[in-house]
Amino acid sequence: MVWSELRAIPNEYNDQIKLIDEKLLSLIKERKALTGNRRFFPPWEQVQAWGEQFQMADLQISYFFQNIQERTRPVMPDSTGDLKGVVSIMKKVTKDHIDYILTHAMQHELVSVVYLEINNRRENADSSSHTRIKANLTLEIIGDQDYAVRRSSMGGNGAQTTMTFHIAPALPDDLKTVEFSLIPAQVFPETSVEEIILDQQIDFI
Repeated sequence: MVWSELRAIPNEYNDQIKLIDEKLLSLIKERKALTGNRRFFPPWEQVQAWGEQFQMADLQISYFFQNIQERTRPVMPDSTGDLKGVVSIMKKVTKDHIDYILTHAMQHELVSVVYLEINNRRENADSSSHTRIKANLTLEIIGDQDYAVRRSSMGGNGAQTTMTFHIAPALPDDLKTVEFSLIPAQVFPETSVEEIILDQQIDFI
């Protein structure tokens, strides 16, 4: 194989699609001019209504609006840096028989790693169940500055799921000025099974 050769990727494009794309870009530019550097995001009820109206997945619509936000996020560093300590969070919300628990943050020099536990409290939920949790969620940090958030891991069984999120820059050790919310995120491809889909905003007050 010659490494300098590039495989041709099949692609189709025409003037009709180009016209639509130009309209989309023009509307996105107009939207950004109106919103400035502020977060403008439709309520979840509106996202669901559009999903039915346009026959699209709710999370696809949500992902689109997340990506056209004007806000400039900090860059996620390639490494976490040395571990400095652990900060307890211990915020719990229960909604529709599901417990959401933000347990703690591992404080590194460059990032914080936040841990989330999700427990299914339904009567028939156990580790041997064929039902499992699919958390189409990411963590939103609200504070005195903007934070970059990357969902870094997820695992568990039918009754419990654990997730971790990398946050940059690192969170302050005093979390009194920081608020946490879980918001819908883009679907990650996984094997098709019976699922409990969690895609509602969860506010830790």
